[in-house]
Amino acid sequence: MGLRPSELIEQAARHLLAVLQTQGSILYSSFYDGSEEANARLCESIGISVDEGEWYSAEALIDNAAAQLEQQGIVELMWLETRLVDDEPDYRITLTDAGRMALQSGTRLKFYDCE
Repeated sequence: MGLRPSELIEQAARHLLAVLQTQGSILYSSFYDGSEEANARLCESIGISVDEGEWYSAEALIDNAAAQLEQQGIVELMWLETRLVDDEPDYRITLTDAGRMALQSGTRLKFYDCE
């Protein structure tokens, strides 16, 4: 795993935003439970192959997307006491009112490469 291209982070963000537009908020652990099945579903939802998902880490693409969307005020992240399978803290991702308005108005979101 190395550099995660902005194009793949944007694909992950599109998937995340589609979920948030219907659900309002979601736990990061909904995307990442350590199982191959969850990874395969996530890869398909993002629009990448399982091999790409392993190389770039599909879960990390969602994590990067959430962080970059938070920087733009589109989502809010709330860290939780519960732990993920890798013992990192879980967090809730919530679409903000400003984010909903930005999406409705067609605001162009920006993404950058991440390690």
